[in-house]
Amino acid sequence: MAPALRVLVLSTRQADAAEASRQLESSFALQIRLAGDTKTLQAALSDSAWDIVLADLPLLEPALGELAARGADIPVLVLSPALSDSEATQAMRAGARDCFASDNLSRLLPVVERELRDSQSRDWRRSTERSLRESETRFRQIAESSPHVFWLVSATDDAIYYMSPAFERITGRPIEFAYRGIDAALTVIHEEDRDAVRAELATMRANSARQFVCRVVQPDGEIRTTRHVGSPVRDSGGRVVRVCGISEDITEMVQATRRRETEHETARILATSPTIVDAGEQIVRSLLACLEWDVGDLWTVDSTTNVMRCAGTWARLGDVPRELARCSDKLELPPGQSLPGQVWKTGAPLFIADVPSADLPRSAAAAKAGLRGGYAFPLADSGAVIGALTFFSRESKPPDPDALQTLDSIGRQLAQFLSRKRAETALAERTTLAELTADVSLALVQTETLDGMLAHCAQAVAKRLGAISACVWLRNPQTSTLELRSCAATDGAPPEPPSLPCQLRAPHQERLPVLVHLPGPKAESLPFPCKSCPGDVFQASFPVVIEDDLLGFLSVTSARRISPGTFDGLLPIADVIGLGIRRKRADEALSKSDEQLRQAQKMEAIGRLAGGIAHDFNNLLTVVAGNADFILEDAPPGSSVARDAALIRGAADKATRVTRQLLAFSRHQVLQPVVVDLRTTVADMSKMLHRFIGEDIALALPDQPEPCCVLADPGQIEQVLMNLAVNARDAMPAGGTLRLELAPTELEESATPAGSELQPGRYVKLSVADTGCGIEPSVLNRIFEPFFTTKSVDKGTGLGLATVYGIVRQSGGFITVKSELDAGTTFDILLPRVECARVSVASKPARPARATAGGTVLVIDDNPDIRTLAKLVLGRGGYKVLEAATQDEALELARNGEPFDLLLTDVVMPGMSGPTLAREIGLLRPATKVLLMTGYTGDVLAVHGVLEGGGHLLQKPFTPAALLEKVHDILDGTA
Repeated sequence: MAPALRVLVLSTRQADAAEASRQLESSFALQIRLAGDTKTLQAALSDSAWDIVLADLPLLEPALGELAARGADIPVLVLSPALSDSEATQAMRAGARDCFASDNLSRLLPVVERELRDSQSRDWRRSTERSLRESETRFRQIAESSPHVFWLVSATDDAIYYMSPAFERITGRPIEFAYRGIDAALTVIHEEDRDAVRAELATMRANSARQFVCRVVQPDGEIRTTRHVGSPVRDSGGRVVRVCGISEDITEMVQATRRRETEHETARILATSPTIVDAGEQIVRSLLACLEWDVGDLWTVDSTTNVMRCAGTWARLGDVPRELARCSDKLELPPGQSLPGQVWKTGAPLFIADVPSADLPRSAAAAKAGLRGGYAFPLADSGAVIGALTFFSRESKPPDPDALQTLDSIGRQLAQFLSRKRAETALAERTTLAELTADVSLALVQTETLDGMLAHCAQAVAKRLGAISACVWLRNPQTSTLELRSCAATDGAPPEPPSLPCQLRAPHQERLPVLVHLPGPKAESLPFPCKSCPGDVFQASFPVVIEDDLLGFLSVTSARRISPGTFDGLLPIADVIGLGIRRKRADEALSKSDEQLRQAQKMEAIGRLAGGIAHDFNNLLTVVAGNADFILEDAPPGSSVARDAALIRGAADKATRVTRQLLAFSRHQVLQPVVVDLRTTVADMSKMLHRFIGEDIALALPDQPEPCCVLADPGQIEQVLMNLAVNARDAMPAGGTLRLELAPTELEESATPAGSELQPGRYVKLSVADTGCGIEPSVLNRIFEPFFTTKSVDKGTGLGLATVYGIVRQSGGFITVKSELDAGTTFDILLPRVECARVSVASKPARPARATAGGTVLVIDDNPDIRTLAKLVLGRGGYKVLEAATQDEALELARNGEPFDLLLTDVVMPGMSGPTLAREIGLLRPATKVLLMTGYTGDVLAVHGVLEGGGHLLQKPFTPAALLEKVHDILDGTA
């Protein structure tokens, strides 16, 4: 679309307007108006805006005058039918842009386009100049009224071209001071910042914009913080000719920002810190950095004791002066004492210009640390002072008002935090103590042993309280000394049992709880060395007392001071532990009794089984052995029959020994005790033991000068020694030493463990020790069980040690075992000691020479094989034998049969027992003598009354010779 063009034609000729239109209409959308005189010209200029004027030469001067009067910059072109060169020159001088002849307008279009361009350029330039003037005016107004300093300086020399009036307010110096030059102006900069400012100015002069902050020192010494932004000014060639910039005083903004950041940081710390000490450390360090003080500490009021204690001391840089920190930690300040105590009493801040010269508890420590100024302000909540913050500086400078505002704001927040944390801490303490009580109570129920309960309790106390360690010490009833029974630590159990801290020994003799402050982690003061304790530690201990009986105490070691609430709350915890100790001891005694009862019941059941088996075996073995003896008597020596009979007899003997072992371990054997000196028994057994254990094992015999007499069955003692030697030999396949020791000993009541079967008295101790492989701890408590063995099937039956145990216990003694893997095993046997002059209950006078056999014997046994054997043996021995299969038959023979001298009867028979039958026959025939025979054990015989009154007894299995000898002795009156 063609641009619009508004053309005013000043001429009286209509043809001139038409020709101009024809020349321009191809390039513009024309708006042409013809004016023929001055009046019409004025009207046209008033009505519309025009882009170009075409004027006839006569109207040129009026047109230029009118346009000048109106201030209109419109290009004027001369259009005349006859135009001389002189007229054209004169018209151009008057102000026309170009001249045309009416009949030659071929140049009109490009001239109009040129003029339009020139007109636009002039309009833009005028607008720009106008804007620049307006901007200059506005800048000056701003610069003159702004609190910021606007400046313009030379890029090459010391000249300052402009400095706004705000220079006077920021620097405190008149504006004329600035125009002395750059070097003079820079003297207002803090000397520590001056070189950096010069470097920044040099960078700007080198064609780089910069921003920096520096300090300005006013004539009265006040320091203001200023921020500067500057940039280079270049000429048309790009060369830096000036540097301009703006400077502002940001002192209040920096202080406000610092206070705001400190307050925000305080709020953040208080929102995230778990404890008062954690919050105090971070807040004090933040305030030290903000206020540029050196050391600060936090004090809190203990309402229960009405004293103020230090919760922590911290330094802005480096470590806290040790003497000051140690002195602060030890102080317990009443109201009015020292800096914290005075602000506690007055509720108002306090500044001391020279702490070392003041009479304060920490004056000497402050002087040693090089501290001078001291300041404290209270932490109050709801009008009550609950703490204080104190600060120390190496300079004696009081805090400025802004710092006081900051401290006041932070103090209120911290006081509210302290109040909230106190409530939370009290609640947490109650919750922790309740949970701890539950833990300890559960330990009483869930653990099986005393040590297990104590370990659980110690671990619960250490974990719940976050303590370094928690230990339980128990008093030894025999020695009254305190012994560590359990100790738990937050970083693991102590590597070695600790010793009792010396600070805690005396108070517990008075049964009082104590709290001890240990200055520094000293190994001799703690239950065990604590490498993770950076500073002082606190140790509390609580007596464990039940019904005025001091059982021990609970000790707690903590890196933090133990609060009164926790201290008081641990007293009932110690009482609960005391109840647990008593209960566990009772449970252990009951469990031991139950175990002993179960063992006794088990052994009783096995004994009854063994007795039944022994009875049946004894009947069989009596027949087998007796008939084997007859065959041996009748067979020619060396014949095959004799050899076979000898094998049968040997097998019967082995079976007899097995039967005796069954009876021995079940303690149901009928013993024949005599007074023996174990020195003689061991000496007599030495040769056999030497041969038995082999040449690879050394045998060390006892050298005991004192008598070691006991009342025991010698054969059974030899069995004990042999069985223990077998065990020792098998435990030393590569050789070693078997050591036997004897010693008379006396056990006092205090030396017998509670709940133990071992009784006080006089004993002989027989020790059998080897240097073998030892016994696994997991099976040590089972080694005396019948049929339990760790040996292979071909090497052990599991009866050896069970037999030893049975013989020792049936003999009224006790046996214990100690063993260590790869170090050996020791069996200690305690047998009641008697006087060596005592006569054995089994002793009897020497039997006279045997007379000729004769007499009648009535044999009664429900086993026909036994009756047949007895009849055959007694018949061969010269006795007449009557036989009865039942008690009724025997009684009938006693009433109506021929006379008999001796009744030979089995003890246990269907219907009537042997002793009962003997009493019935005794009523019928009082002169009849009685010999009881049995394969049962001692307890069965006792039930049937056999062992009462010292009656005659023949134990199955018996040999024909033994039967004949026993019958002969009874009938001869020598038995």
